Amino acid sequence: MTATAVIRMLMLAQELTTMMTPMTTTIMTMMMMLAVLADRDKMMVKVMLAMVKQHYARGDGDTDGRDGNGVWTLTLMVMLALVMLMTMLLIVACDL
Repeated sequence: MTATAVIRMLMLAQELTTMMTPMTTTIMTMMMMLAVLADRDKMMVKVMLAMVKQHYARGDGDTDGRDGNGVWTLTLMVMLALVMLMTMLLIVACDL
């Protein structure tokens, strides 16, 4: 699975579930897990950067009823940080 394919899947999931924020979070978390398992070193950073770039390129980003761009971006970054922490713990647990 290439970085482009993962990013496309993430964008599709984001577009399909813009009205269902918890569902978006769940799908993105699962996709992140898949991305990390596919290529654990470089993939995560590429996907994170692409998601942030794609979010800012979209415009005001107010698709889920939040006020403006900043709140959703902050939420996204916090969520990504948590996902990265979980996946790192998962990788460490698998390597033991």
